Parts: sequence; C-alpha cells; structure tokens
Amino acid sequence: MERLPLKFSKMSRKSFHQVQLKKEQQLVPAMLNKRRFSLKKILNRYMGLPFTQYQAVVTYDDIQEAGLESVFSAAMKEMLPFWKKMSHESEPVDIEVRGVAIALDEELSFSSYRFASLQSPVYKLPLMPDLERYEQYCHLHMQQEELFAPSVEKAIKRRAIQDFMQDLLPVVHHVPIIRLSVYDRFSDGEESATLGAILAEDSERFYLAVADAITQQLQNVDQLFDCEF
Repeated sequence: MERLPLKFSKMSRKSFHQVQLKKEQQLVPAMLNKRRFSLKKILNRYMGLPFTQYQAVVTYDDIQEAGLESVFSAAMKEMLPFWKKMSHESEPVDIEVRGVAIALDEELSFSSYRFASLQSPVYKLPLMPDLERYEQYCHLHMQQEELFAPSVEKAIKRRAIQDFMQDLLPVVHHVPIIRLSVYDRFSDGEESATLGAILAEDSERFYLAVADAITQQLQNVDQLFDCEF
C-alpha cells in the first residue's frame, strides 16, 4: 500500500482527534439533562432515597474560616499559575439525597486542571472523597487539551475550580459528597457499560449494579461521618 506523506498523516491523525474532541464538546444539554434525569430516577424511584436541599455553597471565606486557605491557594496556583487571591463561590452540587451531595461528573470535569487539584494534600483528610480513579480519567483528556478552543478551555478551568471547591464540602460544612463519573463501569453479570452510557440510554438492566455501588458509598460516608461526631 502506498504510504501517505508524513505531513498528511499527521494532519489526518490531528483531524481524527479533533473530530472525537468535537463530539465530546458538543454534548447537547438534552443529553446532559437525560443523564441527570436517569440518575435521579435510580436514586429516588428505584432506591427510594428522598431528595434534600441541606447543603450550603462553599465560599472563599468559608475555606479561610476552616483553616484551609493556604492549602486552597496552593492548589489554585497549581491549576492556574497566575491565580491571584480573590473571592470564589462554588455552585451547589446538582443532586442531594438525605443530606449527601451526589455529583455526576461528565466529560468536561476531567482535565489537566482537575488533575492538578487532585494532587492537593487536602484529599488525605479523612472526610474527603476518595478520587484516586479520577486521575486516570483526567489522563484521558489531558493530551487533547491543545486542541481546545479558548472558550472550551475557559469552561474546563471554571469546572475544575468548581469541582475542587465542592470537594471541600465535607471539611468546610460537614456535608458528605459522593462523586460518580460517566467513566465508572458497572456490570450486570453478563455485560459491562460506563455510567455515561447507562444513564444516556436509561439501561434498567444495570440499575441494580449502580444502586449497589451507591448504597455502599452511602454506607461508607455514614460510618465515616458518624465517627466524627
């Protein structure tokens, strides 16, 4: 087979990555809402968990009062080298059940900025969520970031800051947080699928596996937070 010129081959590979990246960037609101709707359906109708609205937003002042200002600033500088101290306020986590925040992390949440925040020593505190697997998920996107449009890069920076601040809910407001990723995989004993696909397709065959995993995490945070009283 005739070999393509090297320049053309590089352009072709780049074009392929651009197409793949564009597909992820164009996740329409309807799809994102579908995922959240399906997750709420599992939590409320399948698992019988009541929705609550107890959580407070995390502000820069809250972080200072909790004695975490230096740790927060160090992480912010790792994410954004030219970051300057200023007021920040997180948006509430979309879903909350019986006082536990349930975050659904989609493609935009995984980036080099998020990876940098995950290196913070604050994650060694006992009440913080265990997000070791998230480092691997971040690596899925880090090599593609050079292809991001400025508007997309700005969005992923903002998302990384929001996610990091939300992670501080347990140590700032004593509110547990459980993070679920669209890349988490679940099996029904015969096949496995990512949570993103399960929620997008509303695959009821995987409901039990997802529910079992969430139940286990809820039990873990209940035990952890009960021990802290």
